[in-house]
Amino acid sequence: ILGIMAVSSPRREKGFDEDELIVLTNISSQVALAIENSHLHSDAQKTYLETINALAMAVEARDQYSRGHSDRVGDYAVKAARKLGLSEQQIKTIKEAAVLHDVGKIGLSDSILLKPGKLTDIERSIMQQHPVIGEGIIIPLHNFANLRDPIRHHHEWLDGTAYPDHLKDDQVSMEARLLAVADSFDAMTSKRPYRDAMSVSIAFEELNKYKGTRYDPAVVDAFISCISTEQ
Repeated sequence: ILGIMAVSSPRREKGFDEDELIVLTNISSQVALAIENSHLHSDAQKTYLETINALAMAVEARDQYSRGHSDRVGDYAVKAARKLGLSEQQIKTIKEAAVLHDVGKIGLSDSILLKPGKLTDIERSIMQQHPVIGEGIIIPLHNFANLRDPIRHHHEWLDGTAYPDHLKDDQVSMEARLLAVADSFDAMTSKRPYRDAMSVSIAFEELNKYKGTRYDPAVVDAFISCISTEQ
């Protein structure tokens, strides 16, 4: 039982007749069916999202150097977003997109994903397809269409020289700009097989160095302000 339909009329001296009861029964059946379908659709979307989250965790499990990366990127980006006064809907989008921003790496081979040295030009071009692959995984998730842009474009730079679409200036959404800064910072301050982690101060210098070319100056300033208070 999903609910009860109560119908009354203060102007009636007697109850409803048979035809009216049939109409009410039909209406309640249609309402119940609509609610049930809504529940099934919601459950299907939830299951799909849980599957995608499992894939994101699987990506990190393949690479010990990236474990916790998505969670940290989400924390950083959300703090900077609040500092910038973004809406709660934008913050929600950023948080969810951060969890899934690297899910496309599930489609990369270990020889590229786990390579201990620098990538060749061909390997780098393959690696740069992971935002496109990630968006492709999200496309069937209609209730989360708002995640497609930041997942696809979190590696874009304001000067139009990055990937995958070479977007420039206002073409890069605020959500993608925030993820770009948070993602870059965490990558710089995390140890990799081919290099040691940078210090926080050096990473800040790198972000400031590329303000206005790679990164949104306002985002960088808000980001550094938030992270500096935690150090």
